[in-house]
Amino acid sequence: MPKSEDVIERLEALGFEQSLPRNWAFTQKIAFEAPGALDGTVSLSAGEKPTEDYAWEMTTDALIHSWDLARGIGADESLDAELVELVYERTRPVAEHLQETGLFAPPVPVPDDAPLATKLLALFGRRA
Repeated sequence: MPKSEDVIERLEALGFEQSLPRNWAFTQKIAFEAPGALDGTVSLSAGEKPTEDYAWEMTTDALIHSWDLARGIGADESLDAELVELVYERTRPVAEHLQETGLFAPPVPVPDDAPLATKLLALFGRRA
């Protein structure tokens, strides 16, 4: 796992100031591309979790909530098709357990021929 000092050093070498919020996404990109970045574990309130699993969890969260936000403000609700496919494939095996966490509404039924983004959102209780 890269140390934060290593990431900051790389950013400074590229001319970015570590204090600028607009560089957050770039900082994350560099951090996750570093060799071994997804190895190891992270400590969460619920216990230890493999870093790669946590990164996917956060990616899924950002994807679903970006749709929520777009829906809420009347913006474009389209989601990146490649990311939808990746998240759907990772979520499908555990979909039946999402509601058990108490964080998600029950899955919404959708037709078999529904777009994949609609199927993904339905797993999380969203009606697209």
